Amino acid sequence: VIEKAKRLVEHKRDVVILLDSITRLARAYNTVQPASGKVLTGGVDAN
Repeated sequence: VIEKAKRLVEHKRDVVILLDSITRLARAYNTVQPASGKVLTGGVDAN
């Protein structure tokens, strides 16, 4: 979904992404970002 949204934005289209769970988004983000070693409540990386 994110990649498709990026492509649409590159073509000057307006994009809205609706999230049903901020926790799922945070976990997905943490899987692709290098860990800093600092973890907040809910497993969200501090950096």
